[in-house]
Amino acid sequence: MPSGSTPKAELSDGIFYRQCQWDMVYIDPDIIPDNVETIKITGNPISAIPARTFASKGSCRFLYLAYNEIHTLDTQAFGFLTALEELYLNHNLIKELKKGTFDMISTNPKLKKIDLQDNFLSTLPSGLFSEVMSSLQELNLRNNPLVTIPYDLASIPMEGIDESKLEVNSWYSHTVYYSISERC
Repeated sequence: MPSGSTPKAELSDGIFYRQCQWDMVYIDPDIIPDNVETIKITGNPISAIPARTFASKGSCRFLYLAYNEIHTLDTQAFGFLTALEELYLNHNLIKELKKGTFDMISTNPKLKKIDLQDNFLSTLPSGLFSEVMSSLQELNLRNNPLVTIPYDLASIPMEGIDESKLEVNSWYSHTVYYSISERC
C-alpha cells in the first residue's frame, strides 16, 4: 500500500472489519461506526490500546483485536463496552496486564469470553479477573509462559463454569495451559 493512502475498512451486516498489514499503528475510534455489534481489527502493527478507545462503541458485542502487535493495554481501554460478550486479544505481544484492565467492563453482566492465548504473559496480578468472573464462562490463557497464577483466580466462585476443564500443566518448564471453558 502506498504511503499516505487510506487502508481498507469495511462495514457490512453490523460488522466493522479492518485488516491491514501496512500502516494502522493505532485505532482511530472515529472511523468505527458507533452502532456496530462486531469490531474486527486484525493483522496490524498496533502496539497499544489507550484509555477510552471504545468509549462510544457501547453496542459492540464482539471485539476482535487478535494478530496485532499489542503490548500495552490501558486500564480503561475497554471502558463503556456495556454489551461486550467476547473479547479476543490472542496472538499479540502482551507481557503484562495490570489490575483494573477489565474492571470497566464489570458493569456488563454479559461478558462470557476473554481470549489471551499466545501472548507473553508470565504472571497475572491478583484480582485481575475478579470484576468479570460472575459472567465469565471462558478464559483462554493457553501458550503463555505463565510461571504463576494468582490464588484468587482459582478461589473465585465459578458458577456456570465446568471446573473439569480447568487444567494446569508443565509448571517446571514454565509453560502453563489454563483454560476455563463453558459447559458443553
